[in-house]
Amino acid sequence: EYTPFEMNKRDKELLEKKHNEALKVMPVLFDENGYEVTVMNPTYANYQWIPDLSVYDAYPRIRKFLVDSQFLDPSVPQKTIDRNKRNFFCYALMKGSPLWVQPILYDKGQYYHAREWSEQEQYGCHRSKGTRSLFMKCFSVLQNLPQMMVVDSGEKNTFVMMSNDTPHEPMMLQMPDYVPAQEVDNRSYDAVHDPERVIDGRLLNLETPLWRIHYQTNMATFIQLGNWLDELRKQGVYENTRIILVADHGRTPGYDEKMWIAGRQDQELYYAGLFYPLLMVKDFGDGPFATSEEFMTNGDVPTLTMKDLIQNPVNPSTGKKIEISAKYAKELYVFASMEADVLKNNGTQFLPGIWFSVHDDMRKMENWKVLKEKDVLP
Repeated sequence: EYTPFEMNKRDKELLEKKHNEALKVMPVLFDENGYEVTVMNPTYANYQWIPDLSVYDAYPRIRKFLVDSQFLDPSVPQKTIDRNKRNFFCYALMKGSPLWVQPILYDKGQYYHAREWSEQEQYGCHRSKGTRSLFMKCFSVLQNLPQMMVVDSGEKNTFVMMSNDTPHEPMMLQMPDYVPAQEVDNRSYDAVHDPERVIDGRLLNLETPLWRIHYQTNMATFIQLGNWLDELRKQGVYENTRIILVADHGRTPGYDEKMWIAGRQDQELYYAGLFYPLLMVKDFGDGPFATSEEFMTNGDVPTLTMKDLIQNPVNPSTGKKIEISAKYAKELYVFASMEADVLKNNGTQFLPGIWFSVHDDMRKMENWKVLKEKDVLP
């Protein structure tokens, strides 16, 4: 119900309303079925950058928290405040200059030396200085997942839904441990290990600082999640916990496969890898790790989550049955847009973008088709 296609068809209701419905589907259903429900950082709740937890006020039993930044050193927010004071001063100088000078001083947003990754200055692919606060506030949550967890011997069923933006805020990390450092120098490590980037005959492309830091940040995320899973095993609750990791989208950097849709290699928007997000499921029990080629989407998560736990679930906002047969009925519509600002893209429909259709194996470019270049529906 909450694909861009289905949401844009409901053109009389605000995106904010439909988005809030989506955020409530699983927490409300588990709450109504007697589970102890906890929600942390529900993305864009009430279409706010900082999630507005009031979307759950009608359900007093649902526990809700904003956890980003809760584990940071108190000096980190102060550094952000100090940096903003400097930036405001630089902004005033730029805006007070003659109009013909302003574009030169603005320098595509670099006029206060904030660089692309803010507080971290990068020197090529191997060295950096400083840390990025947006990364640190999210990464510190992953580091503290074991401390956030309380295990007891009761028989209460629990449901936890948490969003974490660590992979969205990449930062260069010190190798081989993938950890933040004020000064990173990976030259010696990379000189030895870069030639090993061919895995199963596929080359992991780390030729630019941007691609390299995305890879490092993803690996750091997996390491911290692994530490948390180890703690679940240690506490004896791993086997009776269903865990689902799902991403909102993929990313251009990666293996050197030709995954450009319609041959538009000059535009990142047409790269199929953007629509190739992570989906990992650890079901009840402790079976071996396996990779499945079954056709899946991140829209399958509610069905996967409630399987054998909630009988015949229906969307509490719309009354529609929750199931996944629609993805097999026809070609899927894929909507591409880089306008993610909820302060701009907040009407009754997503702003016009590019529509594709795809069927079967999305890694084969012949299975993709461009339907419309700039429209609200395919």
